[in-house]
Amino acid sequence: MFPLFEEFGEHGSETQESTVVLVTLPRATYVGVFGTADPDDVPGDAGDGVFREKHGLRLEEVSRGLSHVLLVGERTTRKLPSTWLGIVTEGEDAPGRIVGYADLGPNRDDADECEFDSRHLGHVNFVWADGHVASIADDINRQVYKQCAMRR
Repeated sequence: MFPLFEEFGEHGSETQESTVVLVTLPRATYVGVFGTADPDDVPGDAGDGVFREKHGLRLEEVSRGLSHVLLVGERTTRKLPSTWLGIVTEGEDAPGRIVGYADLGPNRDDADECEFDSRHLGHVNFVWADGHVASIADDINRQVYKQCAMRR
């Protein structure tokens, strides 16, 4: 379980200054793939991945091929606790609690808190849109990694 604090001030500030707990949520170690943009910085329907706010997706809309598109990825709670239960939109980093994005690469210490990471040495596990599970190595080419997160 983790407390979801009310967002205080501008997004991206280094410290959470709010002491108002909106809700206590169960933790999860997998989140949906929003795409290649930070879900905390863009509108919820702007993601180029499979999971977008208020938008259903039919499998035939994944035009890159289901075996080439990431669906769900691993993320530890060392940077940002996540959940599958739902979220209060006024909460700190609320969108990033249920979805993640691909940018710098897996398991990067210098990556944003909404990127994917794991406790596995050298890789992160993903469920792909066709249902298979496979790891992505930490040293994957950045452009290839980002393409895997895009539905088109």
